[in-house]
Amino acid sequence: GACNPNEEGFTENCACASHTTINVSTFANAYLVNLDMSNAVITGGDFSNAILPGATLTGATLQMDNKTGQRVLFTGAFLQGADFTNAKVSGVNFKNAYVDLKGAVCMLFQLTSAHLNFPGYWSPPENGECTAVAIAQPTNIKNLVTEDQVTCPDGDPGPCSKDDPEHDRWSNGSYISPQIFGNCDDSPAICTIDWNWMESGS
Repeated sequence: GACNPNEEGFTENCACASHTTINVSTFANAYLVNLDMSNAVITGGDFSNAILPGATLTGATLQMDNKTGQRVLFTGAFLQGADFTNAKVSGVNFKNAYVDLKGAVCMLFQLTSAHLNFPGYWSPPENGECTAVAIAQPTNIKNLVTEDQVTCPDGDPGPCSKDDPEHDRWSNGSYISPQIFGNCDDSPAICTIDWNWMESGS
């Protein structure tokens, strides 16, 4: 995968879930920049409103949980720079997800308490947090296969295609909320970066 452990078994500036099996798990509102889920099998996972720029899902299988009918949810998720190359997708909802098919981008995120309620966070979550994410590549959907019961970012049913010049279903048609997102070179910036957060490798 894209996030390899060192000799001590630890990863740096990324989290690794490559080749794992994820069943009906909730990651809603999670901050998961550069998460490696390559070749994972994800059944009924909830990533709604998660921050996932640079995530790796190459060769992953994303599918509905047939027992509960729970689809994999990326509704409202940030997927700039995510890599879906050769991923197999069925029973997935991408409605209102944000992708970037054009190129590299640097983003500022004003995180809310919804993203910060995790053990070890050093500040009151209600204070919020400001972090920067530099993404070197666009969202990669090369050879992505969208099969049955897929909802595209524009809210229409799949298959989703970036090659349809009249109806690009990978565009959700919405501007990203200025309360949470801004470009690194915006003036004034939407927030001031907390370098403690950046240096923690979160």
